Amino acid sequence: MKKSYAFLLAAAMILPLAGCSAGTPKEKPAASSAASVQQEKTTETKIYLPTDDYLNIRPVTVKITGSDLPKAALEELLKSDRSSQYPLLPKDLKVLGVTVQNGVATVDFSEELKALSGGSTSEEIFIAMVTDTLTEFASIKTVKFHVAGRPVAHLSGHMDMTKSFGRNESIIKK
Repeated sequence: MKKSYAFLLAAAMILPLAGCSAGTPKEKPAASSAASVQQEKTTETKIYLPTDDYLNIRPVTVKITGSDLPKAALEELLKSDRSSQYPLLPKDLKVLGVTVQNGVATVDFSEELKALSGGSTSEEIFIAMVTDTLTEFASIKTVKFHVAGRPVAHLSGHMDMTKSFGRNESIIKK
């Protein structure tokens, strides 16, 4: 009889410890990994690239994936521009971030944006490419530009970069 009590007492002490195995914490990251995969979205959208004469922009439908779709769209725009025969944008330009608040997207580009060449026309095409790409998203109505976390006054041309830019339908060649 004493052996039965000793066995039951030992089992009662061991069973609560079974829930504290080393495998338990590993399950939590796996669950959060699954949650982050679920946050990734894939969608079809339009990005806007320069026409061959660099006087207008043209829509190109692409598939993008990510948890930050506006940023993913701009990264696809940069990738597509780099693969063109004559890229408009500086070679190492990066999208550092896109924040959207009250319909205004603030895009933060890397310092390389200051190397945009071609004067006012290139600047106008660049602004239209970014603005028209981002305003494809229903939550974005206008776009502001930053470089390395700070507002930018001018780039290569004469456009006032401190204001918000709305969609420019007149520059789109269909």
